[in-house]
Amino acid sequence: STQSTGTSRPAKMAASAWQVPGALETLMADPGLSAELSQDSGFMAAVRKIMVFPACLPSKIHDPRIARANQLLCERSQATGGGDETSAMAAKSAGNSHFSRGELREALGCYEQGIAQGSDAEILCACHSNAAMVLIKLERWAEAEGHCNHALCLGGDGRTLDLSKVYYRRAIAREKLARVEQAHGDMLRAQDWYGNQLMRESVGFTTRQQLFLHAESCRLR
Repeated sequence: STQSTGTSRPAKMAASAWQVPGALETLMADPGLSAELSQDSGFMAAVRKIMVFPACLPSKIHDPRIARANQLLCERSQATGGGDETSAMAAKSAGNSHFSRGELREALGCYEQGIAQGSDAEILCACHSNAAMVLIKLERWAEAEGHCNHALCLGGDGRTLDLSKVYYRRAIAREKLARVEQAHGDMLRAQDWYGNQLMRESVGFTTRQQLFLHAESCRLR
């Protein structure tokens, strides 16, 4: 409907705007919100949670203070160029180039920049997934899992996104966090998702990769 179309893009933009450096400082500069943040620890906790897990924003937007914070951060994002898909894609491409050269921290910085600037779910999902890939290389398991969670929230039905990579990366992170049962569940999801694409004869999907995911699932059983 026209109404839902009008609200979907701002919601996505706001989600990334909450993760831009200086977001909390922006809220503290607002007289009304500053007082609320200083006096209400529950409100401060909710704000910090959204900054770490922006996917929970829709469940909290009914609070008028969260709505006001959302408006401020969205306006700040637009004023500083946030939501620019061209810039987000460029940041993602730069991150891929750094990663291919083994420049992990530089790659991570680019993916985080893409997350901050993007508003398109597909670009955000890819940047979160790629950030998780880098964090796994850096052995920062909990952060990698968090980025995978974000990617899966944004990935929808996976028709245009390879969610098998996201499930696989989260499985690795969870195994390293000694949560083997959850890791096994994610590996099975990666295997099933990939297998469905293989059956559809999707371009780029191979039997060899499906066998690898099956072997990994068996290893974690």
